[in-house]
Order: sequence, then structure tokens, then C-alpha cells
Amino acid sequence: MGKPASEFQAVQIAVMTVSDRRDASDDTSGGLSARSRSRSGA
Repeated sequence: MGKPASEFQAVQIAVMTVSDRRDASDDTSGGLSARSRSRSGA
């Protein structure tokens, strides 16, 4: 069985965006995903 639901378990998350048509200046989805995870404490 898994751990009790009340126990906190930290996880590591990485975000990588790969595109041959966009760069950091016009691709907002990767940044949005990273900011959302950062705000949530992930």
C-alpha cells in the first residue's frame, strides 16, 4: 500500500520545451507551466 494521504512527499519537476518554430520570446506555454508549478510549491 501507499503512504498515508497526510504525509508530505516532495517531488522534483523539470519543464523542457522543444520546438523548431518558436523560441523563448514567443512561446508562453513553457513559462506558464513553470510559473504555475513554482507558485504551487512544486
